[in-house]
Formats: sequence, C-alpha cells, structure tokens
Amino acid sequence: MGAQSPANGIDYTSVWFKSWSEPGKAGRQFDNSLRIDFGILNSFTGMFRYDKSAKGIEWPLQVWNNLTGGEGLQTILGNGFSHIQNIGNKVEGVSYYQGRTIVRLKEHFLFQDKYEFDGISLGHYVTGENIAYSPTDKTGNIDLFAHEFAHTFQSRITGPGYLLKYGIPSGPLRSNVPEWDANYRANENFGIDPWGRPMELNKTRWWEFFYFPFLWHFLWDLND
Repeated sequence: MGAQSPANGIDYTSVWFKSWSEPGKAGRQFDNSLRIDFGILNSFTGMFRYDKSAKGIEWPLQVWNNLTGGEGLQTILGNGFSHIQNIGNKVEGVSYYQGRTIVRLKEHFLFQDKYEFDGISLGHYVTGENIAYSPTDKTGNIDLFAHEFAHTFQSRITGPGYLLKYGIPSGPLRSNVPEWDANYRANENFGIDPWGRPMELNKTRWWEFFYFPFLWHFLWDLND
C-alpha cells in the first residue's frame, strides 16, 4: 500500500472524530475511504490493459512503467486528492474500471470553482463531477469519463514524465495539446469523441524517456 498519501491518515482520523457526533456521515465517509485505498490493490487487475492508440515506443513504455511502478508519483497525488474530497464530504461514490479507481464527486467539489475544472486524472485515480463509472454507465457523464480515463493512458505511457508532458500543461498552463491527445485516445479506445472536441495524437518521442528529468521546467514548450 505504498502509493497512499498523507491525506489517507487525516481522512481516517476525521472519520473517528465524526463518528461521535455524526455516525451516519462517518460511516459513509469511512466506506469511501476504504474503497479509495482498495484502489491500490485493485490496480493490479489492470496490469495488462493497454492503450489501443499507442504508437511506436509507446507500447514498450507502457509495459515498462507497469512493471516498474512508473505511475507511483501521480498515483500518490490521486489518492491524496480523493481523500481530501472525501474529508470535505464531496465524494458521491467510488467504483473501479480496468484497474483504475473512479471517484464520482458532487457538484462544487473542493477547488473546482477556483481552478475551473470538472475532473482530474492522476495515476490510478480518475475523479470528476458526476463522472460515469464506465463507458457504458448512463448514470453519470460518459464524455467526462472517456476524456479523463484517456489521461490514464498518457500516464501509463509516460510514467514519471506524465505531470511534465501532460498534467502541468493541461492544468495550470491551460494547453490544448494534452486535451486533444486525451480525446484522440478516448475515441480510439472507447469509440467516444468527448464533447465533439478536436482530436490530435501527441506521440511520445523516444528521447523524452531519457530527458524528462532534465527538461521538466520547460518541457511543455516542446508540445506546441
């Protein structure tokens, strides 16, 4: 369970205190906490689920990052983000799909209004407002699921370079390139074109695997 975050302990501590005054809410929070952390073990069920749209070196990189735990950093961040939302009573439900943990968030979840985003994918955690639990789940937003889950393919391919090549550019820097790439992969894997937005593959170059540690502070400029 090494990919858990510090927020894990805070979440369980919050449950303990809440159990004295609001046992019903504490029970639901505790259940969500367990399901969030079980996602670490459940991730092994998706060990051989690969991106159908992968090109060239992306195929062996998927295998390499799978075997070496290359998604460890973003998985810890994803676990922490999910626990923080649970502490704030913003988790609607938790499910699993192809080894990834799908966390459905309530409206106006924490940080949403300030940073203006509906979902985020970090390692083995896919979270979003009313996000669907699978590409066929009609109880939630399927377009959001397809788009955010496609980011997990980017993560599987780039491993520790995910935040540099896709995460930071699509988040704080508001670049369209990682988003179009996610839409492309969503279409290739699920036959879904999220929101009818542009699709364009941002392939992984062989040299990125070796130079990520040195280029992290300006790598997003190479994706334009």
